[in-house]
Amino acid sequence: MTTGSLSTLLRPFAEAIVAKIEGLDVIEKHAGVRKKHHRARMLESISDDIKKASNFIPHQQSVRAHDKAKDSVDLSKMTWHDQPSFDPGRASFLVEHKEPVKKLRAACIKTRTVEGVLDVLTDQLCVVWVLREEDEELTRLKFRSNRPDSDAAYAKARIELWEDP
Repeated sequence: MTTGSLSTLLRPFAEAIVAKIEGLDVIEKHAGVRKKHHRARMLESISDDIKKASNFIPHQQSVRAHDKAKDSVDLSKMTWHDQPSFDPGRASFLVEHKEPVKKLRAACIKTRTVEGVLDVLTDQLCVVWVLREEDEELTRLKFRSNRPDSDAAYAKARIELWEDP
């Protein structure tokens, strides 16, 4: 997929995220009984848009996930929605956002523009197929949703990304 095609596919998500950022501004300006609740739902919706946008970007894979799947499925062509067809019960694999969604959401909110959010989605959104054990190691090392340096977290968890030769 070309960069232009990817940008075209991700633009509706960027536009929706910016609209929700504007919604956050409205919530902040109007004191209301449900202000905290409304803010939480808006942030949750931005996170959902980021997760859904993930389906449109090529998925990477760890070396161990690639080795486990290589004889049965090409993980690079699979998304979370395809997983039940090759991994019943999602027993072996997980789709992992290398940069936590919370961090991506904060970057999107900081940019405040469609082009800025589009840059975050095209440049920082990285989705990786990992084995459950690899994900558990990230969690054990306290990198589940807080990774100041994702490359360092992956190295510490001994997750190596597979590169197509």
